[in-house]
Amino acid sequence: MSIAAASILAKVVRDREMRRLHRRYPAYNFAENKGYGTPEHWEALERYGPSPVHRYSFQGVGQRALPGFGRQAFEPA
Repeated sequence: MSIAAASILAKVVRDREMRRLHRRYPAYNFAENKGYGTPEHWEALERYGPSPVHRYSFQGVGQRALPGFGRQAFEPA
């Protein structure tokens, strides 16, 4: 039961963090996709490039971080 409880807690914390990130970087729709690569999310990556919170080591994200690719969808902190 403790593993099940930890899993639920982790999901709640992740979802809350994704909503927070959505407010900061709305172009990527983190509130809806919860960090999973939906077609809409990949389109935003193509258009804007990765945000500072994207994992550049994730396949497909790092290539979109090349200089001159897309434009930023956020204001640097």
